[in-house]
Amino acid sequence: MIMENALAGKFLKPCFHLNSRKAILVLQKRKGIGTSHKFCYPSKFKIHPLVSHPLHLPNLEAGGVEIQESSYEGLVSDQEIVWPSPDDEIPFWKRDFPSWNVSPEVPNESSVKDSDLMHIIHVTAEMAPIAKVGGLGDVVTGLARASLSRGHTVDIVLPFYECIQKQQINDLALISTYDSYHDGNWIPTNAYRGVVSGIPVIFIEPSNEFFKGQQVYGGSYNELEAYLFFSRACLEWMQVTGAQPDIIHVHEWQIGALPLLYWDMYQYLSLKKPRIVLTIHNMEHYGECRQEQLSKCGLHGSMYATAEKAVDDRTIGHNPERLSLLKGGIVYSNAVV
Repeated sequence: MIMENALAGKFLKPCFHLNSRKAILVLQKRKGIGTSHKFCYPSKFKIHPLVSHPLHLPNLEAGGVEIQESSYEGLVSDQEIVWPSPDDEIPFWKRDFPSWNVSPEVPNESSVKDSDLMHIIHVTAEMAPIAKVGGLGDVVTGLARASLSRGHTVDIVLPFYECIQKQQINDLALISTYDSYHDGNWIPTNAYRGVVSGIPVIFIEPSNEFFKGQQVYGGSYNELEAYLFFSRACLEWMQVTGAQPDIIHVHEWQIGALPLLYWDMYQYLSLKKPRIVLTIHNMEHYGECRQEQLSKCGLHGSMYATAEKAVDDRTIGHNPERLSLLKGGIVYSNAVV
């Protein structure tokens, strides 16, 4: 499948990255478009099935693209996958996901090394295997491993959930203590560094009730406000430590406020170098948010209550209208996957 966005015709140019059977549409800002994000057309997504034998993609700026059937060789067969069903005794998100005998360590050598090496920081609510609920955690870990194997510098920033089994983390150490803003207060926060599956991970641990509980999701705290705090705490950590990654790669609605915070706050401070990539893993979850909730991370929520920024179009005319963190992330990111 591919995803077409109404934005593509104006400010974004589609760029296809083809990997076996999957075609991922990356929306990149056109040259000459600034970062003020004052203009945005309503997003209307269309899903088109891709035919196979051979596989044809719709005509875009560069013309049609064709993948021969040989591209399918070596794929995991459908017979090796047990597809979930509503009748399953154990829901799929509570099962162990198969790894197909992948080594837990990052390969030292790769046949392909990238020439333009970058520092990439992934900011995410999940990471396999230590904080995995669904496919998000698997994708983040797999992408980080692949980038490391091609020579890039990669870090993952993750909430230090109380339920994380610390024995799964190698070389865990406290690296910094700082304060991060939430709802009028500066919360003492610890940052730890460890290694998981060969990947460097930064764990953010606030001193309040956020991320406490026996599961990744479903704690007794306000989950949305916890991720708003986490989004700012990640940027605050980069600010106080002087980190200047090339790419901050945010995942899902939970981190949707980070692009807003970056361009409207931290980019005016010392974080000048990074550019923002947002990956959407599940379109069903969009991070519904009230203006006063967004204000708790230090932004003025009312400033984003417009169709061009972050208002949830489905709530226009309602009382009150609500924001969508996922939409705000789309509008404020340099690229969307």
